[in-house]
Amino acid sequence: MILGSILDLAVKALGKVSAIVNKGGKARVIDDDEELKEDEIYFQGVAIEIPDTIEKDSISIDENISDEVLAMMVTESIQEVDNYTQEWEVPDDSIRLDSGKSKPASIRKEASTKPVFPDGWSVAYYPAGGEGGGKPNLSYIREWVENTKLANMSNEDLGHEYSRVLGTKVPSKLDTEKRESLVDSITYMVARKIWYVGRRSADYTDAEWNEETKHMRPEKGSFGKNDIWKNVQFPYGQEYVYTSGDVHKAMSELKSGGKLSY
Repeated sequence: MILGSILDLAVKALGKVSAIVNKGGKARVIDDDEELKEDEIYFQGVAIEIPDTIEKDSISIDENISDEVLAMMVTESIQEVDNYTQEWEVPDDSIRLDSGKSKPASIRKEASTKPVFPDGWSVAYYPAGGEGGGKPNLSYIREWVENTKLANMSNEDLGHEYSRVLGTKVPSKLDTEKRESLVDSITYMVARKIWYVGRRSADYTDAEWNEETKHMRPEKGSFGKNDIWKNVQFPYGQEYVYTSGDVHKAMSELKSGGKLSY
């Protein structure tokens, strides 16, 4: 009887996670003896990721909520998947591969689910530049970082972003040199992530893209001469679970003022 109840909970938890993930959200099944991460809340066998802009105690979920409504609540109200995508995922027109023989590495398929990217993310980019092997063009990505991602941030927000990205204290003043360092660092991290794990299109969920491309990921250190992982864990091997926009895992490994060169 007890075993049956545990299995029933696990099956229901898996259904909830699938519903959330299929809409582009972030959640995972969690065992009773497993600890939550700092940015997660627990709900009926599921660990749901919560942005650092939301107080975890402020979230209340009806215990009788359906999986579909839960998925909508998580992806649209809590995690705001579309906004997160636009903040951390470079759109199609800002990704240009540095290879004269290579067009964008596009994978197309019949979309089995509702697209979980907003418009502007229709091309899929393979790890390591696909067949042509071209690297993401840093100039175009840098332009997106400067003119889109950081454009509407206040000076205070930019200071906190600088602290988070470069692993330093929040500066009292973000001068031109620090701002340039911030832009360069984010540009490098975003481009490097695309090189190692690609960037999916709206036709894929994170889970589908992970299964489709994880065997294509290039070797550690292959992004260029500044791609150094000394005394740190390399995050983008085959065991990495692809997550849209997730470059935070590699932030601490970046050298201060990440350089825009291969």
